[in-house]
Amino acid sequence: MAEERLPADVHMETGATRVLLGEATAAIPIFEAGRSQWPESSQTRDHVLFLTRMATAYAIAGEREQACTVTEDALSRMQALRSSRVAGQLTALRAHLARWSTDPYVADLLTRLDILSESFSLPASQPQGDR
Repeated sequence: MAEERLPADVHMETGATRVLLGEATAAIPIFEAGRSQWPESSQTRDHVLFLTRMATAYAIAGEREQACTVTEDALSRMQALRSSRVAGQLTALRAHLARWSTDPYVADLLTRLDILSESFSLPASQPQGDR
């Protein structure tokens, strides 16, 4: 089966494995192929996890602009999301973006990541109604 025909989640896991093997540059085209095929109907958590893994690969590879662009996309999708998998990936992504912390845009992005990460550790709000 050609790589372009694989389901998007297979691209995510394959790209993540390449990153873990120290092959972030090789992971980027795998993530990009998956990004173009990502189904709109997928769960938000899975899509955000995909994007944070992709942004991490870009950051490790030294691609600051691409890492920030993908991080922005992930941030815009995860406002009400609570996921320990995503929180863990956010921590890894933040560590790799930190090398550019003197750049004002990256510093702002890191602050927003910190705020979002803190929200993951807060207790979930309880629905209003009978108790």
